[in-house]
Formats: sequence, C-alpha cells, structure tokens
Amino acid sequence: LLFLAIYQQLCFGSFASTSIDRLDPRFVSEGAAMGVLGPPSFDALIGITVSPYRGHFFFAPVLLMGLFGFAPWLRRESGAERREAPAAMGLAGVFFAVNVCFNGWEGGFGIGARYLVPLIPIFGVAMLHLRGWQRSIAVVLGIVSFAINFTAAAVDPQPSGTIPRPLTQYLIPLLLRGEFSPSVPITPPWSAATFTGHTSVNRMAHDEAVVFTRHPPGSPESEWSSFNLGEAFFGAGDPRSLIPLLLVLMSGAGAILRAALRERSG
Repeated sequence: LLFLAIYQQLCFGSFASTSIDRLDPRFVSEGAAMGVLGPPSFDALIGITVSPYRGHFFFAPVLLMGLFGFAPWLRRESGAERREAPAAMGLAGVFFAVNVCFNGWEGGFGIGARYLVPLIPIFGVAMLHLRGWQRSIAVVLGIVSFAINFTAAAVDPQPSGTIPRPLTQYLIPLLLRGEFSPSVPITPPWSAATFTGHTSVNRMAHDEAVVFTRHPPGSPESEWSSFNLGEAFFGAGDPRSLIPLLLVLMSGAGAILRAALRERSG
C-alpha cells in the first residue's frame, strides 16, 4: 500500500488519485460510475463469453470445462477445498460482473476477453477436478485452444479492434495464405495491403504510437518490428520460421507426457 501510494503521487499528483481520474476523456462515459462503469450490458456479456469478437470461451474453448469442474470441486470431502471453491466462483463472478458493466469491455486491439485473463488459472484449477469423459473432452478442447492461441501469437496478438471476427477474418487467412481480404474493416493506416505475411505481421515499431508514422511500409524497422527467432533463418513472415518453435513445444510436451506416464506406472 505504501508503494502504491508513492506511485499514485508520482504519476497522478496525489496519494488519493487513481489512474481513472486522469483518464483520456475519450475513454470516459458521462454519468458512469468513476467514468467507466454503467448498467450491465447484454452485448458485453455475449461479447466477453462466446462471441467470435472477444469471447473468453471462443478463443479458449477448453475453459468451458472449468465450469464443469466447479461442481465436483464443491463436493470435495476436504473442508478447506470446499471453502476454496465458492471463493473461486465468487471471484470469477466479480470479474464477469465488472466487465459487463465496463464501457471498454472489448479491450481495444487484442485477442479474447482481455480483462478476464486473470481468471484463466482459476478455471485451470477447477479443471483439475474433472473426471472420466470430461477429461477426454478437456484434452480435445485444449488442443483446439492451443491451436487458436498459437495462431494469434504467431501472426498478430493485437488485431484491429474494428475486425468483427479476428480469428477467421484476419489471423487464419494470414497464417495460411499470407494475406486477408481487403473488405475486412481495419483501422487506418493498417490495411490488407500493408499487413501481409504468414507470421509476425504487425508493423508498428516500438517508437511509434501509430503504425507507419515514423517508419514507412517496407522499411527494416516496420518489417522487423515483430518477429520470431526462426525468421532470422527463413526470412520475415515466412511460415517455416515456426518450425523451431514447434520443435521446442513438441519436445516439452513429450517430456511432460513421459513424466506423467512414469508417475502413473509408479
């Protein structure tokens, strides 16, 4: 609390001020609590849960199985674990409630429900209580979730907030074809003509607030503003650049599987 108070003083001029007190007026709603919280929105509820725009469960469907894990968690014999389950459920409920009342629930440029990320480990703990067929479904959904988020990380984890379905309209077309349709709405000066390639397509350099304001398209600064190490061998945007990363991930997955099998046999 002391360090937080010092931070508030240095950044906002008062120990009692918050970041919202100095928020850009563009992000403040008139009449909203603290300028950002209003009545619950059904659009926000759908948006942060199942929508292809920012859906928490759309971009990581394995998290759906966390909902099934809460019930057996509540039925655990241990008194301590029975107390932990409602606390976790209550915390998840608070996060969802705040987000459906937040005027910026979509989170700008990003993938999935940006402000629900802290709930992922809680849903992960809930999934530890799955049994039988539920675990099999969780494995399948886990593979799908990994593929979705691997695609987002490899291509561009910050697609324009104007794209209604970033996974199918932007990320997958780029990963597979190296381009996306010019009809997809994207915030200028981003465009289908300037954001091409299979991987690491975001051209906004670290010293720019808006893309291409300091470094034009095609310049080394814009082309290498985002990259993975494999691109040093195969070239910027080359899909083969993902091979080294995939080999590392496969090795790690194999090591985990061997350890699990030894644990089970022991």
